[in-house]
Amino acid sequence: MVTAGGLFAQGTVYFSNFGGGKVYDAATGGLANGAQVELYSSDSATGTFQAVAGSLLDVDDSVWGAGTYATFDPLTLPNVAGGADAYFIIKAWLVAAPGNVGESAVFSTTAGGPNPTPPKDLDALVPDVTIPVPEPSAIALGVLGAGALLLLRRRK
Repeated sequence: MVTAGGLFAQGTVYFSNFGGGKVYDAATGGLANGAQVELYSSDSATGTFQAVAGSLLDVDDSVWGAGTYATFDPLTLPNVAGGADAYFIIKAWLVAAPGNVGESAVFSTTAGGPNPTPPKDLDALVPDVTIPVPEPSAIALGVLGAGALLLLRRRK
């Protein structure tokens, strides 16, 4: 019984971007349809952010519009009590290039819960996230440099 009471005392949110920021691909400058996003929460702006279970979502151009994502069930925050201040970041990446992770600025609100207080809707609070252009690796740069030196040497 104590465990159930503790679970319901945790903060809850709805995670979507219908009225908020979008996910952009820096390589193309456009919306990053085909990306994935995940919500992370903390009880302080400088604390340790933990992934929120159930918040891994696909970004698509579905019926809701280009670059949208949403959960329709409330998410339970792993480290924030209901009614307390909650801090969030969103991480996003392209499924085709999962090594390039973009991260939003920190944003905050008061978490919903405990019951019967409804979950807080993050819709209008969600900031933009830009997935960065991949940086060339040091090995690739070294190979290009060596090739350029060989070409210069050959010309002389």
